[in-house]
Amino acid sequence: MTRICSVMVIIAFALFFVASSVQAAETLKIAIFDLQKVIMESKTADSYRQQLAKDTEAKNSLFSAKQNAVRQTDEKLKKDGARLQAGERKSLEEKLQRDMKELQRMKEDMELELKKADRELTERSLKEINRVVEQIYEKENYSIIFEKSRAGVIKFRNTLDITDQVIKAYDTK
Repeated sequence: MTRICSVMVIIAFALFFVASSVQAAETLKIAIFDLQKVIMESKTADSYRQQLAKDTEAKNSLFSAKQNAVRQTDEKLKKDGARLQAGERKSLEEKLQRDMKELQRMKEDMELELKKADRELTERSLKEINRVVEQIYEKENYSIIFEKSRAGVIKFRNTLDITDQVIKAYDTK
């Protein structure tokens, strides 16, 4: 990460010095945007988070139902286990073990599916934001656009910040 930041800073300085040393008609036009702010404030990214939350809630309700069934079987075994015949108790214990294993697999599968869905939505969002930034780059004729955290930017003038423009364009895409 620090290597990438160092390389980007070096590239920025190189562009600056090349642009200033060459008497070119084009001026250096730089912009910065805050990816985290875009993700946190964008309505589009928020809709992706809401979609993921709905998926999570649906999977959690299925998991809770299964968990309750296992809990009831366990309580029945504890409550009535001493009164049951050996065959019935053994059958109930085996059912409880199977259900507990199935519950554990269900939990693991659910976590994997949700992580995958989160990763896919994040990748989709990042690709869309990248396309929006590229469109702004072309339309506004920028020489370079930095992402605030990746470029290692510590201080900059607010006039260089195009984050709100990126959010607006991303939400209207």
